[in-house]
Amino acid sequence: PTRDSIHIEQWRTEAPSHPYTGMRPPADVRIGIPGYPYGMIGLPCPAPWKGSGGGESGRWPTLPSNRLATPTLTSTRQLGPSSGPRAANSKADILPSFFSCSILPLLTFTSCFGNWIWPGTARKGNELLTEKRLLITGIANGDSIAAAVARRALQMGAQIILSAYPRDLEAAKSVAARLPGTPPVLAFDATVETEAQTVESEIRDRWGRLDGILHAIAFAPRSVLNGVMGVPAADVELALRTSVWTYAALAQLLLNLAPPNGASLVGIDFDSSRAWPMYNWMGPLKSALRSLNSYLARDLGPNSVRANLVAAGPLETRAASSIPDFDLLLGAWRRQAPLNWDSKATTPTADTACFLLSDLSRAITGEVIHADGGFHAMATAIRKT
Repeated sequence: PTRDSIHIEQWRTEAPSHPYTGMRPPADVRIGIPGYPYGMIGLPCPAPWKGSGGGESGRWPTLPSNRLATPTLTSTRQLGPSSGPRAANSKADILPSFFSCSILPLLTFTSCFGNWIWPGTARKGNELLTEKRLLITGIANGDSIAAAVARRALQMGAQIILSAYPRDLEAAKSVAARLPGTPPVLAFDATVETEAQTVESEIRDRWGRLDGILHAIAFAPRSVLNGVMGVPAADVELALRTSVWTYAALAQLLLNLAPPNGASLVGIDFDSSRAWPMYNWMGPLKSALRSLNSYLARDLGPNSVRANLVAAGPLETRAASSIPDFDLLLGAWRRQAPLNWDSKATTPTADTACFLLSDLSRAITGEVIHADGGFHAMATAIRKT
C-alpha cells in the first residue's frame, strides 16, 4: 500500500501518547499487533456490508486499547487518497479483499514501521553485533569475563573465535562446547610475537577480516602481588609483557585485519587511580595499560579502529582468586558502590564490552568505561556495612 491507498484516522486526543513517538492510537480501527501497550495502530477498512459489528457504516467498531481487533475482509481498491472508507461495489470483492486489505497493511506496517511504532519488537533477540567477527582472548573457564563476553556476543549475533593460553586450551574447549555452534578455539600465547602472526593468518584464511578483539589477558607471579619493593625485576617484566605489552600486540593484529569501516579493540581493566591494600605491582601495570590505551587510540584512529577499556569492579573469577585479601575489595564495594554490586555477575561487564565492540560506540576511543556500580565516582564509603 502507498500513502494514497491508505487513510490513517486522526489520533484520539483523550488516549495516552506513545512514550517514544508521541503519537496516539486511532479512533476506531486497530489491526492487532501484540506488545503495544497503548492500543493497536491500525487502518480503517471498508466493509462490504453496513453496520458490521455494530459500528458505524463501513467502519469497524471502536475497541478498548488493550483489545485486539480481527481485520475486516475487504478491498484496498475502495480506499481513496484521503477520502476514508467507502462502501464496497459488490460482495465479490470479499474473497480477494482478505489479502489486499487485511494482510498487506499488516505486513507493511510490521515490516516497515514495526520498530518505529513498537520499539524493540520488530525483530527477535538483540542483534547489536550482527555480522561482527570477533576474537575473544583469555578464555580460561566458564566463570571468566572473557567467557561471559563470548556468550553475550553470540546472543547479539556475532561470529566468534576463542583463544586461550596453551595451558588452558582444554578448559577453553570445554567452554566452547557449551556455547551455541561450538566456536573454534585457538591456542595463543600472546606474549610470543610469532604466535600473533599465526593467529592472524588463521583468521585471515577463515574470515578475511576481523571486526573486534577482546583483550582479557593478564598474569602476575605471586611476588608481584605481594608487594612493590624487593620484587625480582624478571617477575615484574613478565607481568608487564603479559598484561600490558600484549594489548599493543593485539592492536597490531586487529589493524592488519580491520575492514575499511573500522574495528574495535576492548581491554579489561581495574581501577588504578589509587593505591589498594593489595594488588601491588598490578596497580602500576594497570596504569600503564590505561596510558597505552590512549596512545593506541591515537595511532589506530586514522584507520577507524577504536581502543577502549572496561574498568570492572571486583569479580570472583579465577584471576581474582590469586589476589591476596581479595575480600577487602569486596567489602569496599559493598560500602561505596551506589549500585548494589554482585561480585559473581560477569554479564554486566560483558554487556559493556559488547557495546564497545558494536557500532554504537563508533565515536568513542581512548576511553575507560567504568562498569563498577559507580564505585569510582564516590569520594568515600556511603554505607557502614
